[in-house]
Amino acid sequence: MAYLPKTKKMKRIIFFLALLVFASCSMMDSSGPVQETSPLVQESNPLAQSNPNQSVAPTNAWRIGLMIEEGFVLTQNFEGLEFRFSEGGALEASKNGISISGRWRLRQDSPQDELYIYFPNGTVLEELDEDWYVVENSENRMVLEDRDDEYIDRLVLVRYQDAIAPSAPFIKEKERAKEFFEKVLDSSFEVKSLLNDNRQKSAKFQGVELKFLPLGRMELRRPNQPTISGVWYLGFNDRDVKLGMDFESEGLADYLDEEWIFISRTDQLFQLVEYDDSDKDKLELLKK
Repeated sequence: MAYLPKTKKMKRIIFFLALLVFASCSMMDSSGPVQETSPLVQESNPLAQSNPNQSVAPTNAWRIGLMIEEGFVLTQNFEGLEFRFSEGGALEASKNGISISGRWRLRQDSPQDELYIYFPNGTVLEELDEDWYVVENSENRMVLEDRDDEYIDRLVLVRYQDAIAPSAPFIKEKERAKEFFEKVLDSSFEVKSLLNDNRQKSAKFQGVELKFLPLGRMELRRPNQPTISGVWYLGFNDRDVKLGMDFESEGLADYLDEEWIFISRTDQLFQLVEYDDSDKDKLELLKK
């Protein structure tokens, strides 16, 4: 074949194509590809064959076997929830006919993969919003961790049929926490007393009702005023039982927007405290 010399136009075309190839390579994520398929979405599960007569959830359903956040066990806040991870990044949590949609993605990275979970604000599911490091990944169990300077948060997902869940590292306050949780869930309270920054704020809450709803939803209801929505959760370790409240709006709800420690209760009256560097806030909730 005869040699054909390159014209200036041909040289410009070759140079342009080379730039395209270089740009495409530069845009690739050097930290690894994002995957939206993993053992989380597998349909097969050998455990489903152990008792064919037993009615079980679909094999792609997961549940939270253990959740620890900032040194407190929060697992009971997620009991009964089924999680389904679908290809394409869709994530659904459901309980008692209520479904909440979220998103997920798995990033293959070195030295550990990362699982990103996102749920919209307004329920206790927002506590799961993290970029979790994958420390164990199998067909029936995934162990995730989120690390900072002080704590290692841990989330363990197990197949819905898998009855084996890891034990909580704290046991001393477990029964007390369960009792508080059952007393608070689906109950209404009034603020009997509130001491904030060593000042009485009880009068501000006259006529106010606090309603603790399922899935960690919470409402602050005031006469002739719009309802303020928030989120609540309950946790425990070997020393304390904690009630966290987080409201969307500022103002009156700011006084309650804390992590409160239970100190005592009767059948109707709950006493809680919140410590900071300078003082101790005190809260009394009276069950209605």
